[in-house]
Amino acid sequence: MEDLAAARAAESFGLLDRLIILRTAVDMAVFPAGMTPEILWDPETDDHVASEEGLESVDIFETAMRNCFAAGRVLIDTVLAGDL
Repeated sequence: MEDLAAARAAESFGLLDRLIILRTAVDMAVFPAGMTPEILWDPETDDHVASEEGLESVDIFETAMRNCFAAGRVLIDTVLAGDL
């Protein structure tokens, strides 16, 4: 949803050809009461997750973000080098 808004804004300024969107998805359907992302993704707080479903989401968040940054770096470096 946010990607469409960013694309529309870029398009209205004639910058759609300069827009790059990299996303990762982690389904955080289970947030225990009083928890924040910082608390949930702290390695010391795995025991505070409300369910196994939530634990899986917490476990894959770091990997998903690292993959997104790694892919983004390759893409940005390629663009800056003029190879794309």
